[in-house]
Amino acid sequence: MSKIKSILLSSLPALIAGGVAGSLFWKKLYGSRYRTYRDRADKFDRFQRLMTKWCSLRQIDRNVSEFFSDRGIRSIAIYGMMTLGKCLERDLYGSEIDIKYAIDRNADNTYSDIIIHKPGEPLSYVDAVVVTDINAFDNVKKELSELNIGKAISLEEVINETYKHYFAR
Repeated sequence: MSKIKSILLSSLPALIAGGVAGSLFWKKLYGSRYRTYRDRADKFDRFQRLMTKWCSLRQIDRNVSEFFSDRGIRSIAIYGMMTLGKCLERDLYGSEIDIKYAIDRNADNTYSDIIIHKPGEPLSYVDAVVVTDINAFDNVKKELSELNIGKAISLEEVINETYKHYFAR
């Protein structure tokens, strides 16, 4: 019995070292993938919560044009013409808010009834530039501040403030 005990005790440090080494190996191998998947899930969750609020507003016949009107904003540009940008364009259709143009890195491959510019092209002044890329707002805001074409506003702020106005408890 004591021989088995001594073998187990002498093997214990190697067993622990192997467990630690294996754990570090798997963390190194899969840790960045986990962070990537978690970041994607967080982005999707943020998008989903925003769309849920927007749908709630549409169900009671409200749109985001009231946000702009209440703040004296009459002309806007839309930064980002993917899903959220196109939804914003449709939501403001027929309202008193004038969408002067859009800005999108993929302007050549994006269809819209409004003019779409690429970043870096000369742009006219508008009351506000609505940034639809809610996950990159801070970077885009910095980029837009250098262009001096109008105040940058996150679409997330627009929807959240409008939602609070009607659904605050």
